[in-house]
Amino acid sequence: MKKSILILQGGGPTSVVNSSLKGAIIEARKSSFIEGILGSRYGVEGLLDDEIVDLEELEKEDLNLLSQTPGAFLGSSRRRLDLEGEEGKKALATLSKHNVGYLLLIGGNDTMETALELSAFFLKEGEDILVLGVPKTIDNDLLETDHTPGYPSAARHLVNAVKAIGEDARSYKNGKVTIVESMGRETGWLAASGFALSEEDRPDLIYLPEMNFDIPSFLKDVKEVHERKGTCLVLISEGIDLGEKEAPDAGDGFAHPILEGAAVYLSKFLKKEGLPSRAVVLSLSMRADPLSIAPVDVWEAESAAHFAVSSFRDGENAKMAAIVREKDVPYEASFSLVPLAQVAGKTRYFPSEWIVSPKEVAPSFLAYIQPLIAGEAPLERTGGIYKSARLPKEGSKGV
Repeated sequence: MKKSILILQGGGPTSVVNSSLKGAIIEARKSSFIEGILGSRYGVEGLLDDEIVDLEELEKEDLNLLSQTPGAFLGSSRRRLDLEGEEGKKALATLSKHNVGYLLLIGGNDTMETALELSAFFLKEGEDILVLGVPKTIDNDLLETDHTPGYPSAARHLVNAVKAIGEDARSYKNGKVTIVESMGRETGWLAASGFALSEEDRPDLIYLPEMNFDIPSFLKDVKEVHERKGTCLVLISEGIDLGEKEAPDAGDGFAHPILEGAAVYLSKFLKKEGLPSRAVVLSLSMRADPLSIAPVDVWEAESAAHFAVSSFRDGENAKMAAIVREKDVPYEASFSLVPLAQVAGKTRYFPSEWIVSPKEVAPSFLAYIQPLIAGEAPLERTGGIYKSARLPKEGSKGV
């Protein structure tokens, strides 16, 4: 008996998360074992509220525009399911109503954890529903995959933004200490991408959460650069350990604290020390910039979803589609399945062997990141503004 596939998007969006949705839809349309192609509105919340939409009839133009549409087309959620209570019953009722036999979750650490929990729950309840995951996070902190879709484009946004900020900061003979804050949570993958800039454009100092950071050393380094050059460009990850910094804001549904604010804190500190300073926070634009989408990122996001959906045919379950790097130059990659248990709830940190100092990183990291941010992706515009696809909140075709 044919079953329908239900696709969910979870966690923070990226500029290519909808490329994965596009890949899943295209593969599902040509899969004879799939009956219907459905989407869950606002992630797992759609399971609880029976907000399920039909994606099979998505217009060709909208389907194509998914490749350049940031944000989560279906809507996302950071909610954690309580499958042992009423939420488990509601989720099963929704899945049964729509004859779902294949559940595809596109997301990061927490989404993969939810996928694993759902898979175990279905097994316990005797439900014949297969669950697979497609990786997605700008933080690049998922284990068992060379990198995550979303990371290359966010890194590309960062290097171009930091280069532009540096050009501006060098406009003055006696300028300020400019502190640029990158997203990335507890890992430094995104901030480290600043090392991909040429020596002329690279920040003077780059600090990652994986480094031993202390305020006195930071002040000493900044003073030395500022006195020598008249300016100083610093790039930090939001997750660096500031020690005395006030407690972070309340967390999300998975108890992750909101880390943003390190640059503002350090800028205020430098001003108290007599150094002119400015903070620049690269926040949501890092994950929602269609102009910085990397071609490799689009291809891998879409291909990973293609691979995952086709794997349902073989009865694969409780696994995630992972990117396998085959070669750096010219860049080549393939895909494999890894158990969700090896990914869910775990964090992949920036390798310590790649860290040299706030001024230098190992050449192996440059070989790692350079092919991911290279090239140009096509972008369809109208009047100079990029076009995007959008699923209306009201009036969308439900089932």
